[in-house]
Amino acid sequence: KKIFNFHTIEVINYEIKEKLMNPRINRYQEGFIKFSEITQKDNETLYSTLAKIFVKNEFLLKFAEVVEPSQPFPNIVLGAIHYLLLLGKDTPLQAYYGSLNEIPIPPNDNLEYELTKFCKQNEKKLFKLCSHKRTQTNEVARSSLLYIALSYILEQFDVKISLVEIGSSAGL
Repeated sequence: KKIFNFHTIEVINYEIKEKLMNPRINRYQEGFIKFSEITQKDNETLYSTLAKIFVKNEFLLKFAEVVEPSQPFPNIVLGAIHYLLLLGKDTPLQAYYGSLNEIPIPPNDNLEYELTKFCKQNEKKLFKLCSHKRTQTNEVARSSLLYIALSYILEQFDVKISLVEIGSSAGL
């Protein structure tokens, strides 16, 4: 294992190591490395593999560069790709997605080619989606401060509290 910018990562090959040393795109590569690690822990093999492909592909990383800085760019970029695939235009990349196939193809050596080809064919649409869209990710930890605040109120004032959340994160 090598250490790059305080993150321990397994260097897959020299090409990735070389690209990690490029400060112009390093932030985006690091973000996709983190995303890959998280999705791998969640057993999301496709998204973990897609994120690893982004790390070493400068063309694909350009989509992350247009995402609003406050947004999680791996989620936006991969979500935009998935959205376009859901529109139904027949493409070999769809075969890898469980949401589009009963039995998806597991990630293989052809995935990077199909992903890059799809993104080149849809480059303008992807740039538009990535630069103008926002995402609301479901992060359970986001509610931790709310829990602390409500617990404090209950302790201090001996009142009943009801909380109703309506929206994309309802139920967290």
